[in-house]
Amino acid sequence: MKRADNKGFTLIELIVVVAVLAIIATIAIGKYDDIQKDAARKANRANINNITSTINTYLVSETNHEGLFDYVESLVDLGSDGRAWYGSAGDYDWTKNTDTDYPGIYAGIKYVPATISNASGVTSTTKGDVFEARKKNSGIPSSFRSSLGIHYLTQKEVDALYEAGVSTVLMHNYTSGQAKGPANRKPLVVDSDDFCDENGLTYRNGGPGHRADMSAFYPVVLTNGSPVVVINPSEADIYRALGVDYDITEDFNASTPDDYYTDGICPRLIVFGMGRSSDITAKLFQSPPKMKTLDNTNYNNYLLVFAMKNGTGNTGYTTEFVGVIDSEGNTAKAAQYNLDWAN
Repeated sequence: MKRADNKGFTLIELIVVVAVLAIIATIAIGKYDDIQKDAARKANRANINNITSTINTYLVSETNHEGLFDYVESLVDLGSDGRAWYGSAGDYDWTKNTDTDYPGIYAGIKYVPATISNASGVTSTTKGDVFEARKKNSGIPSSFRSSLGIHYLTQKEVDALYEAGVSTVLMHNYTSGQAKGPANRKPLVVDSDDFCDENGLTYRNGGPGHRADMSAFYPVVLTNGSPVVVINPSEADIYRALGVDYDITEDFNASTPDDYYTDGICPRLIVFGMGRSSDITAKLFQSPPKMKTLDNTNYNNYLLVFAMKNGTGNTGYTTEFVGVIDSEGNTAKAAQYNLDWAN
């Protein structure tokens, strides 16, 4: 009697097949990841261009810009007392941009108050708990934050921003505590979930401080001494990509960044975040476009850039919207370079 042939795979053959499939899967996953990153870079550049062109078109069509950019995000923290903080009008501070400076430029969670529990139950001020909290919210990427500083507005500069459409901004919550606002807040109407402060300013975008996209919701009217974020004037590429005057001379030697302003090299570039609660978002966009090249622990709203003249000669403190950058400080030109380089 003839025995049937064994047509099954041997153990060695099965191992080889599994190994080949594993290699194919690894290559496919890698390619898919590259495709996703490439798509995110392309979307990022398109977002910068689209936001800029949409806003510019609207600015041309409207003669009155009062309040147009209200409730943009200030990119600066609350004071240590949980309220707005101020400095000496006209001064600059180029050091409040680290992970631990509070108040300072928004760098996510910097402090965990022992008296407040967040949604994760964190109630300790130990460094370990701060480190764990920062994994959920690291704010503006440190690579760009190091190129930013604080300027304390004079009254003339406040008036110039008002003319450009910015008078009320939202400050950030630097703690990981549940966002509550001042004790004397009150509802806009009876049984309303919308609250306002004693001045009638609406709290917007409230939520846990460990949410990078929900940390800015304390409304503050810009006034004499209010802090705003400015781009270090040594960042010449940003100025030139946005078409802003930058007339540096060979004999120029700056001891501090603000020497660029006093010597007339360039105007100030002031930046605000275009969050979901800003009036410009409500007017022109259904929701704020997000920068997808960063994970959600980083601040990934796009930044609106305003150029403010230095107040010398006949220029006054004229301020105008000049463009959009992403939260890593990339202009559309830089984003295109990143895209070309990646390919």
